[in-house]
Amino acid sequence: MNKTLKLLLLLFAVCCFSLSAGVSTVRACPMCKIATEDAGTDRQPQAYMASIITMLSMPAALFTFLGVSLYRISSREQMIADQLNKKSEK
Repeated sequence: MNKTLKLLLLLFAVCCFSLSAGVSTVRACPMCKIATEDAGTDRQPQAYMASIITMLSMPAALFTFLGVSLYRISSREQMIADQLNKKSEK
């Protein structure tokens, strides 16, 4: 792997870790809190949780897809360049 790519991945991992380490408890807006507390055995709190998880996972899925696509493109380009270099050496 390229040294620059390794450095970028390390920087990304450090940023993700530092952002997640500083997170404390999350508070809901007052009306959402009252609505979920009054729901009792209703499925409304689960619906809120599912929508929040969906909203949080979408950027992660998009960035993962973008990262994997860029990695595959760069490795394919590197393979083609290596093949061309071998042909020109012969």
